[in-house]
Amino acid sequence: MLAYRGLLAGHKTVAEAIADPVLARSARSLMAEAAATLTPVPGLDLASYAESLIERFANPGIQHRLTQIAMDGSQKLPQRLLGTIADSLAAGNECPEAFAAVTAWIEFVRLSGSALEDPLVARLAAARDVDDLLAIDPVFGSDLPRDPRFRDRLFASLACRSATRL
Repeated sequence: MLAYRGLLAGHKTVAEAIADPVLARSARSLMAEAAATLTPVPGLDLASYAESLIERFANPGIQHRLTQIAMDGSQKLPQRLLGTIADSLAAGNECPEAFAAVTAWIEFVRLSGSALEDPLVARLAAARDVDDLLAIDPVFGSDLPRDPRFRDRLFASLACRSATRL
């Protein structure tokens, strides 16, 4: 989320992105959405853990570049965002930040085109529209793209992003 939304907002590092109040708020919300899909572990305070991650992300001494994190997104998206979305939908929960992150990835893919650093660059760059992207099974699988709840929320998120862009 920070890589794609941060790059789209003009940030270069994780520390810059998390210093953006909008992205910091989104990161906290996304962590809460993901935590809601997990089985509780006795003695593990997920809220404290999330806050410690935010503090680490904010460290300007760590120059973790967003472009490096954004690489290979087709490999990361299923594990880091789409699993949260699938679990949230199965539980009947909303996960707007996860959808906003997928939306940012889609926009990043569209803007990057063939310059994208990803093992699926040819397929991603050849996608003419969102449905073509959703048909890339190694990224989205076969269940989510057919789920009307997923499609409705994703397209609503995409429409919202388009409407708020300058």
